[in-house]
Amino acid sequence: MAPTFQIYFAGALFSHKDLSGNLRLAAAMEEHSRGRFRVFLPQQISHQSLNPQAIRDADFEALLGADLALFNFDGAELDSGTVAEFMAAKFVDLPAVQLRTDFRAAGDQGQGGDPWNLMCSFYPRSRPLWLPVGTWMGQSDLDSAYQNLARQINQAFEELLAEPSIFGGDQAQANRGYQQAVKSLGGMLPNRLTPDRLEALLKVKASKGLL
Repeated sequence: MAPTFQIYFAGALFSHKDLSGNLRLAAAMEEHSRGRFRVFLPQQISHQSLNPQAIRDADFEALLGADLALFNFDGAELDSGTVAEFMAAKFVDLPAVQLRTDFRAAGDQGQGGDPWNLMCSFYPRSRPLWLPVGTWMGQSDLDSAYQNLARQINQAFEELLAEPSIFGGDQAQANRGYQQAVKSLGGMLPNRLTPDRLEALLKVKASKGLL
């Protein structure tokens, strides 16, 4: 039986446009993949309190537990929380798609480079995907437009799944990498992602060929 991969979808959550756009894209990705990909949206986490650290820790816990990650890199300036999550993902070599639908070219890489700050580029198992909104929306109905966008994102994830991990299949090395990341991120994460939980989590990831 083919494995199912969970995708953590990181992005700004500050307006109804952010929230509704995330939901629509996540649904399109799941439908297009026919169940191969399941998209987790941080906006769907039920927080018992609005404590900033608790929210942060819950998001990082969900990110490290995911198989893959999608990062919304829209905006004249990238959302700082999304960039922090992207760097945490790279600590553990989580396969990542950096999606930009914003038609504005930003950053400092010049023509032919990624349309964002160069410090967010050139990482292993990362795929930049610049799909300006005018190239996929407006040429058909909204559902078809999102299906077209989902198809290109899912294809990028399939390509990432074919790339080798920096851990080279060594689960013990991956375990050390994840434990170090958890300690570095701090907060309550060491209490939430204990060594036993990490070991069980990585066994599942190894069974999917992610390590």
